[in-house]
Amino acid sequence: MDLMLLVGPFILAVYSVTGRSVGIISQKTVKVVAGHDAILPCHLKPPFNETTLMVQWKRDGKQVHLYRSKADSLDDQDKNFRKRTSLFRDKMDKGNCSLKLTNVTEEDAGNYTCHVRFKNESGSNKVSVYNVTLIVDTESKQKPDPNISGENPVPVIGILGAIFVGLFVIAAVIVCVKWKPCGNNKPEPKTDNGTTGKRSRGGRRRRRNNKNSTSDNMQSTSEASP
Repeated sequence: MDLMLLVGPFILAVYSVTGRSVGIISQKTVKVVAGHDAILPCHLKPPFNETTLMVQWKRDGKQVHLYRSKADSLDDQDKNFRKRTSLFRDKMDKGNCSLKLTNVTEEDAGNYTCHVRFKNESGSNKVSVYNVTLIVDTESKQKPDPNISGENPVPVIGILGAIFVGLFVIAAVIVCVKWKPCGNNKPEPKTDNGTTGKRSRGGRRRRRNNKNSTSDNMQSTSEASP
């Protein structure tokens, strides 16, 4: 950031002499995990003539990506960035000149500069300079997952316990069905006629008659006694 603040006035002076207007330098920071893709922001405020647009991304003086005459020009691209950079071509007419960098490595960290040259509606040359600092996080990628490495065995134990309980319940049901009667299946009492279930009405009626006869006999015996 300090370097851009020092170089900024020099760029303004150079382009002022050549008759070109230079926009305000912007400073942004992007942090990404190693192995992931990074988008370095660079947004130009319309309106502008898209046919005159030139976008040049650099890092430490090395060319990262160049776009001009409505096409990519990658002949002088640094070999470390080959087949890893792209622009959002379908959004450039709206001023999106951001750079997409795929499969970021630790070596990609550093300061990136985006130079955008174009002509406005009046035909005046304009130049905007954007500075983006890329920070690559390598610790998040190397940090092991405790659930995979075995440092946290709780999920595995829980799954095994659930399987064991399920097998135990299934085995208990099979034993209950095949070898032992389930529930309280008590045998029904036999009735007077030798059948099971509720006693018949006839049996109850005969018992009442027998009791009445016994009572009459006892009464007659007591009356006959002196």
